[in-house]
Amino acid sequence: MPVPASQDQKATIEELVRFCMDSRKRQFQFENTAYHFEPKLVYKDWEKIAYIIERSRVEAAVAGDIISTLVFREYELKEKTKARINNALSSDLSALPQINVSNEKTDNTLLSHIPTKELNNEKHQNLINQVLKQTGSDPIEVGKKVGISPISVVEIWKKKGLYETAKNEASAELIASTALGNLFGKYWKTAQISDGIFVTKVPTSVDDQSVLKEEISSISSDDITEDVENALGTDLANWLNKDFFRNTHCKLYRRRGQRIPIYWHLESPAGYFGCILHYHDIDSSTLSRLRGKYVDEAISKLENEKESIEAQLDGNVDSKDLRSRQEEISEGISDLTAFRDTLDKMIDNGVTVDVEQGIWENIKEWDRYEVLETGLPKLKSSYSR
Repeated sequence: MPVPASQDQKATIEELVRFCMDSRKRQFQFENTAYHFEPKLVYKDWEKIAYIIERSRVEAAVAGDIISTLVFREYELKEKTKARINNALSSDLSALPQINVSNEKTDNTLLSHIPTKELNNEKHQNLINQVLKQTGSDPIEVGKKVGISPISVVEIWKKKGLYETAKNEASAELIASTALGNLFGKYWKTAQISDGIFVTKVPTSVDDQSVLKEEISSISSDDITEDVENALGTDLANWLNKDFFRNTHCKLYRRRGQRIPIYWHLESPAGYFGCILHYHDIDSSTLSRLRGKYVDEAISKLENEKESIEAQLDGNVDSKDLRSRQEEISEGISDLTAFRDTLDKMIDNGVTVDVEQGIWENIKEWDRYEVLETGLPKLKSSYSR
């Protein structure tokens, strides 16, 4: 220890440092870009994800401030100096008292170092109401504003049910993303998508993403798919095709301004066809498989359906719905044909991935062909093709 602490003080500080590190690790176990990410815990603790992340982050912040307070005391710093340091760190959480929120037992390692504030029923309820009015804010800032420990803020929100999966978009995104990873065999399950190509949209049928739904429903004996979709604000198919790549995945997988997604969402020009590729599964035959197994097959099915509709119309079976579907099919064939032509150019040019170049350099090469569902210029405003 770089401070002149007594043995008891040194033991206390070391205990709090360990607690702080454990809290951070617990938080990072639910962050899928972190070294300590534990995907199995996403399934195991799906009901508590948002609460665990928030509580762990707040505990680490409070523990850090308590450690600072103990160190200040050892150095006998003046109040003016301590205030200046706390202002520079934008925190002074150690003095904020906890209030009684529930009768649940919690780890006393940290709570024993936090003062307690006793309130009568009216003041207690008024304080809780103040906290509930600020739902969605940072609990640390709310705690400072109302004058209680941010840990108590988190517990008030938990008791109100505000961390439930059905009400928390970030938890739902993590669950759905982890389930997608399992489909690709990225985590502990055998891959269900054996060729590294997950088709998310085809014009030949209504795809409700049943495979992904089945994976999510396997998390609990109670099917939580509806909770996940409620939190996402849309169904899984719509989320995958419109939100996942741009608004979830690419925002997480970024480094020094670069976008480094491991799932690449490709889409035809008019959006009739979409698929997700797992970067680490891409090889020299991926584009050929995509073209032959999926795009060609979709075009063939559309052409067969178009012939069937034309035969019905020629047979004097007139229908507004048939003509509308005929127009849609023609647009789909045109769109997929354009996409197939682009794939042919990429295949002819030997486009694949070079792992030694890294994700950013590889995805820039693919983006030149404008096949990504959201192009890099839209993902990174300072980037241009």
